[in-house]
Amino acid sequence: MKFIPSSKKEWVFKDKYKKSILLENVPGEILAVQESVHPEGKEITPHKHEDMSELFYIIEGKALAKIADKEFEVNTGDLILIEKEEKHYLKFLKESKILVIKLKQI
Repeated sequence: MKFIPSSKKEWVFKDKYKKSILLENVPGEILAVQESVHPEGKEITPHKHEDMSELFYIIEGKALAKIADKEFEVNTGDLILIEKEEKHYLKFLKESKILVIKLKQI
């Protein structure tokens, strides 16, 4: 068993939305755990990561997601796995709170 204390740091990312790092430098496959709140209409522009995968858990809210060539709506309780080098985009259809787990790779 290993206890990892919170490394909670909060800030407003690019003057657009609130972001918190809850954990970082976790031994094993997890790079970081982040929580963020996005206002309605906010977009995360299309991008990809060459060195990590991400899990997005929708704590509360609704968004339009595009992963690679697939577009779909995500809602409270949904989980999205974005694999390394997959281009992804999100547009929030209402204020949303998400949890992002950054993984070394899958």
